[in-house]
Amino acid sequence: MVRFKYASYIVKRASEIDSNDADYFKQNTKKYLAKIDSIKKIPLKLMVIK
Repeated sequence: MVRFKYASYIVKRASEIDSNDADYFKQNTKKYLAKIDSIKKIPLKLMVIK
């Protein structure tokens, strides 16, 4: 899960720079990763099994 590692790293660094908004960064990262996961499932939904 490379995207999770990158997102976690960005949240960690951003939180160090702006600790007042650390919770905001974490919440948005969870939303972002959830959207990515839902996008990854689209091809599976489009496949037609014969």
